[in-house]
Amino acid sequence: MTVGVSLAAMAVAVALYSPAFAGDAPIVSPGFKLSTFATPPAGLTKPDSLAVINGQVWIGYGNEGKKDGADDAMSAIVTYSMDGKVLKTLTLKGHNDGVKLDPKTGKVWAINNEDGNPSLDVIDPKTWAMEHYTFENGKHGGGYDDVVFVGGNAYVTASNPSVDGGKPNPGAAIVKATLGENHTVKVEDVLSGTATVSDVTSGKAAHLNLSNPDSITVTPTGESLMTSKDDAELP
Repeated sequence: MTVGVSLAAMAVAVALYSPAFAGDAPIVSPGFKLSTFATPPAGLTKPDSLAVINGQVWIGYGNEGKKDGADDAMSAIVTYSMDGKVLKTLTLKGHNDGVKLDPKTGKVWAINNEDGNPSLDVIDPKTWAMEHYTFENGKHGGGYDDVVFVGGNAYVTASNPSVDGGKPNPGAAIVKATLGENHTVKVEDVLSGTATVSDVTSGKAAHLNLSNPDSITVTPTGESLMTSKDDAELP
């Protein structure tokens, strides 16, 4: 089961989901082929986020650090030319996950520690200067994972919610994030982790319990589409 959300109208729908992988091998659609674009610089592992920004490919490497930043491990973001050559490597504290360009400011948001103790590095791609922010505590009790920019606002997925004793997700699945004073990211609930939605295959109401909101993107139709790990749902 998958879900589609328009943040502008706050409408939620549910559709069918098919995995892109069979076992460990990716499935390649007819007419396409896979080839190696680039290899990571020595010592970097666990590539995750990918974004094309100003004609460059940005890839976040989480390395072997814990996803809640508890071990003070370091991540890296590597920028590549379109032919796969390394242009720049940036080091970040914590486990990097989301990387997106804010079209309003021209700066890049890099979100770290998706399981807890979340932080944000705002990067100026012209000067490579970085500003470090910490998130205020969210009601869901976990971290933050990925971001989209819609209508001049930033919307972030609230990942790894604290689900106690089988209770539903206690907080939001998506929050509106605003940069505040003292390098703090303020959050405002947007989409509940237990939202009531409409199943697009049947038209019937369905009730979600999003156990781990994850990646989020904007579709060609202008809707926001989010994955929720282990739920087979796309809100």
